[in-house]
Formats: sequence, structure tokens, C-alpha cells
Amino acid sequence: MNSAQSVASGPDLIIAGTKRSQEWCVERALAYYVRTLKKYDESPGLPSQGITDDLIRRTRALASRITRAEQAWFVEHGRSLDLSEVARLDDLRQLLSNESAWEAADSAYSHFVSASPKGVSFAKVHKVLHLVRPTVFPILDSRLKAIYRTHQRALADAGRLPGRENWRRRTWLAIAEDLTSATDSGALTSLRDNLTSRAHNDEDPVNGPHVREVAERLGRVSDLRLLDILTWER
Repeated sequence: MNSAQSVASGPDLIIAGTKRSQEWCVERALAYYVRTLKKYDESPGLPSQGITDDLIRRTRALASRITRAEQAWFVEHGRSLDLSEVARLDDLRQLLSNESAWEAADSAYSHFVSASPKGVSFAKVHKVLHLVRPTVFPILDSRLKAIYRTHQRALADAGRLPGRENWRRRTWLAIAEDLTSATDSGALTSLRDNLTSRAHNDEDPVNGPHVREVAERLGRVSDLRLLDILTWER
């Protein structure tokens, strides 16, 4: 059996208001860049380690475009960042019902944005903080911001998100809503099972090893990162 003959089954995922089949998700996930999974996702940082040169270098695998001068700023400014509260957070989904969790995550983000030099955008800060806590901080750039713009506004209009908050908070919470929905429906569990099955059943001598490596590495990323990959690939 090869990957083309193995059809993924299970509940659809809803990503930024768009329904995606398990087959679509599997195909898009397995097409993701293995180099990025190796360089960016392989060894997430820890709050106890803070912001290191190695962590910043790894963001370049995700096209962060952080310069050496900006790298030095991140490391230096990161020394005054108290990550003890962030270390207590387990998941972005906590921010939906826990105001103190939001305040802890927002404080870490604001620590950088409020003092950032010209050129250090919100996207660069998100790519750095995601490595510090891959289950808590989403990866937001202009593309993801645009993808979620209509959806987060719709959720706010429906009373499911705070209507008076800034776009970033609404977007973080909209992503958390998607994660919650995908968890409650069993879609994320099915997706991980389908990725494992596809990898084990792909007997293509040329593409099989690559598929297995990507699937293995995807099995180690957080639910939040897996959703990010699928959102980007839409």
C-alpha cells in the first residue's frame, strides 16, 4: 500500500472557520518542510533557559529574518524577562477561561514589543516566544493574521470572544478556540493517528523514507504547532 491508496478518516478540522478533511490535513502536513522541522522545531527551549543565541538562530529556519543586531537585542532584553509565570502555563487553551494565564502570556509578549527597536516586528517576537513555550505562544505573522482576521471578528460579533480587545488577543483566543474544537471532536487525535498510519504504510522506495521522517517529526510537535502548519498551508 502507498500513500495514495491509504485514505485518512476521522472528523474534519475547522481552521479559521474553514472545514478541512483529514485527507487534506494529512497531505498538507506531510508536504511540510522537513528542514524546518529539524532546525526550528527539534529542540524547543525552556522558560528556565530564557532567550539564547541558539534559540534566535533557529528562528531563521522559519524565515524570521532576525538580524545579528536584533539577535543581540533579543538576548540582552530577554535577560530582564521573568518567565516564571509563563513556565506555569501548559497550553494556549488556558487563556480562554483564565485571565491570569492571559496576563502572564501577554506580559511576556509585551516585554519585547513595548521596547522593540525598529525592524523587530510582532512576527519576530511570536517566532521567538513560540520556541520558549511551544504549547502556549502561537506563531503569528502577517499571513496568519490575515487568515484569522475575518474569523476572529465573527467570533467577537457572536459574543464568543471579547469584542473590545485588540486584534492580537482576539486572534490568540480564536486559535485557542480552534484547538479546543479539534480536541473535543477528536479531530486532532485522528490526524495524529492518520499521520502515523500513512508513514507506516508508505512503501514508495523514493518518497517513503521522507514521509516517515516528516510524520515522525510532526508527532513530536505541539498541537498548536501542528495547527499552525495546517493554517499556513491552506
